[in-house]
Amino acid sequence: MRKMKRARKQQRRSLDEAIKALGAYLIVLKSVSDLCDESLRALLTRFAGRLVVTAPLLTATFPGHQTRYRDLTGYARTISQRLNIMRTKLIKLELLFACIVVGLLASSSAVATTWTDWTSATNGDPGSAAGTLSGVGVTYSGEVFSNKVINGTASNWAPNSSFIGGTVTDSPSTVGDIITLRGAFTGTNTVTFASPILNPVFAIWSLGQPRLPASFTFDLAPTLEAGGPNANFGGSSITVSNNTVSGGEGNGVVQFNGLVSSISWTDTPENYYGFTVGVAGAIPEPSAYLVMLAGLGLLGFLAKRRRIEDRD
Repeated sequence: MRKMKRARKQQRRSLDEAIKALGAYLIVLKSVSDLCDESLRALLTRFAGRLVVTAPLLTATFPGHQTRYRDLTGYARTISQRLNIMRTKLIKLELLFACIVVGLLASSSAVATTWTDWTSATNGDPGSAAGTLSGVGVTYSGEVFSNKVINGTASNWAPNSSFIGGTVTDSPSTVGDIITLRGAFTGTNTVTFASPILNPVFAIWSLGQPRLPASFTFDLAPTLEAGGPNANFGGSSITVSNNTVSGGEGNGVVQFNGLVSSISWTDTPENYYGFTVGVAGAIPEPSAYLVMLAGLGLLGFLAKRRRIEDRD
């Protein structure tokens, strides 16, 4: 399991490096494009301008050179045509690399779902816990029951099929941690991310009992992604109604759409139940996003400028 986590970290690191490299390449490509475009355009403009100035003199003084003048004019036209061809090819190349970057980011959504590696927890009403999620720090303030598991050996997240579905491609069993609580804390439980997470997922295990249902009422509206029985007590999928997730021995995963900095909820009492948080896909480093956006922004500016020049 630890080897799998190291492999995924390496996969995310490779994704970040690839995005940074492509973004940097786009910036260099735009600079080379400007240099070549402006140099060739200036050369062609000077050449054509001299032809226009000297045309009457050449025609009047050296009538026999009209053919050469026409040859020179044709040569200037050929240069102009080749310049346009070069520009078209360069634009296609730029767009190709832009598509590669966008495709790379889109493919990151298909990367295996990552779950929080909880590294510390303190029992209490409230207690606290901390961990990391794809390199982003995660802290929790709220109830922590004594049977939580933070050493990767939790067997709660089984069968995996009850926690996989929709955007979720991997069960929390890949990490094997769980924070447990029982609704004894009457305050608000809050998970906070050190930097905003896009579309985080929230797994719940054994919520309620058949004759004693329990619920989580969140500050955000979740969508149900997966659900089913658990291997310990059976049960069925959790249910979602507006901001409330309910269960009578309910299990499953919900997702919160958008950029999320924190997730808060209150819950109702029961023997005990558990949760963890994750993200459906890798989280590129902020610096990778900045480099990529800089490259794509320069491409957009370049394309707009060329459309204006073509109209002129």
